[in-house]
Amino acid sequence: MSGTLVDIAVPAKKRHPIWLYYVEQTNMPNVFRAVFRSLLVTDRDLSLTPVEDKDLIDDLMATLNLAYPVEHSTITREFGVEPLRWNIYQRVFGYQKTSQRFPRSPTYNSEFHSLQESIFLNIARAIWTKTSTFQQLRDPSTLSEMLRNLREILLARQMNTINDATLYWTIAFTKLRTLLDNRKLIREKLGLNVIGEDQVLIALGQKFGVPVPRHTLYLFDLAERMETFLLKVERTRWDDVTGPSKAEALYNTENFFKLLFGAYERVWGRNFMAMAVHSLPSGQQPELMASSQYPDGGRRAQISL
Repeated sequence: MSGTLVDIAVPAKKRHPIWLYYVEQTNMPNVFRAVFRSLLVTDRDLSLTPVEDKDLIDDLMATLNLAYPVEHSTITREFGVEPLRWNIYQRVFGYQKTSQRFPRSPTYNSEFHSLQESIFLNIARAIWTKTSTFQQLRDPSTLSEMLRNLREILLARQMNTINDATLYWTIAFTKLRTLLDNRKLIREKLGLNVIGEDQVLIALGQKFGVPVPRHTLYLFDLAERMETFLLKVERTRWDDVTGPSKAEALYNTENFFKLLFGAYERVWGRNFMAMAVHSLPSGQQPELMASSQYPDGGRRAQISL
């Protein structure tokens, strides 16, 4: 296999619901829900003056109205606007929390999670055996078939209002994330002197009594990488003629997948690189275990769409 790395370009406009799903797992919406409640009913945590802090107040109120909208019809009032977002995760990925109350669809993807992990294991095996003198395990035909199946089940569930709803919530979540980098709000008004959006969110959660996962940094990272990967899958035709060669090219995006796997392990507890090497004949394992599992420095590799 060629050592050349193929770039996967991060999409300029996020429109895939997987990005929403992983960002939501940071509990960011509930953290800011507590911030806005405090803003509206007390000056204990935030003291903003109508003149000097007008720009910040305007920004906060605009974000509040976008990220926590009021239902505009009698039908959406039955469900709530936010529960319909959770319905998207169920329909498209089969992801749902039993503790959440939202309208559940009788039709949803039950295969997504297991299929994506089979794809990742196929890629991990190819990466692990790249320099093996015993055997190189690359199966682009099977990978292409799995990618075609993943594309079909994803596109089959992104119907009706899902694309428009995803775009709306992407804008709303992006606005919330922007507040994490608002120096005046975070440092001057709330007194939080931490660096990095994950650390800011964790500190905000502690201040307002809302739990934030310790692996939030990896959730943000996985949101970007999974979106990039799934958009690549959806925008490529994995046919029998050209599909295997396109799948073969993915094996060359080694850094991208090592970084994706690293974040995935932190979130889901599944180490594909270890799973790959332990699935090989025992004679090959010592040789492969001597290789570096993840690229140095956490560099961001890309895949071109």
